[in-house]
Amino acid sequence: SYLKFLVNTNPNIKNVLNQNGIKPNVYPENVKNIINSHITTTTAFALQIANSMGISQADKKILEQACVFHDFGKVLIPKEIIEKPEVLTDSEKQIMDLHSELGAELLSSTGINDRVINLVKNHHNAGNNTDILGQILSVADIYSALRETRSYKQALTESDALKILDQKAQNGEVSTEVVNALKASLNTKSVNAA
Repeated sequence: SYLKFLVNTNPNIKNVLNQNGIKPNVYPENVKNIINSHITTTTAFALQIANSMGISQADKKILEQACVFHDFGKVLIPKEIIEKPEVLTDSEKQIMDLHSELGAELLSSTGINDRVINLVKNHHNAGNNTDILGQILSVADIYSALRETRSYKQALTESDALKILDQKAQNGEVSTEVVNALKASLNTKSVNAA
């Protein structure tokens, strides 16, 4: 398959996998399982934030692509880690966190926009991300994950999820401006729905 070709022709992917004791197997079902849930909601929240912040149409297209591909690297993360019914151990979390770098490497030979690749690579590094689209993607990704039921946790309420994001903003892990834009977009959405 094309994914196996991308893995076999990219020495950086092989190095990352080898250094972490991961076999170069491809698990397409890891991404298929989240396409209609996490990827869809992350994209929707990111675009709501972008609209609230007045982000340009061109940047919104880049953001949307980055949202669609942000978890692409999970196709290389062992299924037993992706589907583990408990909270991951530190070493398992370290392997899971590789999906950002692996996703960027997979996309690097596809001709996709470099900014999209950079957003995919850094979507878990919000505190160090100077790209406003990266800040938006990070907040949308976290909020979406908090609001979803996972194999190891129940979905949080909107209020509880926002409290966690507020705390992350206070700690400098995410942008306060972006968290506030998310809140504004959620308020606007609920007013429009009423």
